[in-house]
Amino acid sequence: FSFLSRNMGWTTTFSEEFTRYVVTVIFSIAVGYTALHGKHVCTDFMVLKLSSAKQRIVAIIVDVINIVTFAFFAVSAHSMWTLSFQWGMKSNTDIAFPLWIPQGFFYLSFFLLIARALIDLITDIYAWNGPQPSGGHH
Repeated sequence: FSFLSRNMGWTTTFSEEFTRYVVTVIFSIAVGYTALHGKHVCTDFMVLKLSSAKQRIVAIIVDVINIVTFAFFAVSAHSMWTLSFQWGMKSNTDIAFPLWIPQGFFYLSFFLLIARALIDLITDIYAWNGPQPSGGHH
């Protein structure tokens, strides 16, 4: 979009700002999609060398760490969103875009990541007495 807008004579500020917001939305959707489908990059070669019981313990520990980390970022994103919304904050550019809109996508993506981590935690705890894992964690 930035390339096209520069060649069409639009202001650079508008095109750069618009591009940043589009990237924010795409990133937020992509993070949730990859987590939902378990298609994210993971490095489990070390964990695969452990026994099944230890793999499950590591999986549960990772789930808990993910929940805490995502919760921290979700609270931060919610604080930014709330502040921007209540104070009517807008970008300091030509289009004066309301900042609560892109910040809301960050909050939404971290909320969805927390939900996914909770599902993983419940699945890992439930599977403790179930069949043995066939390979690494998600």
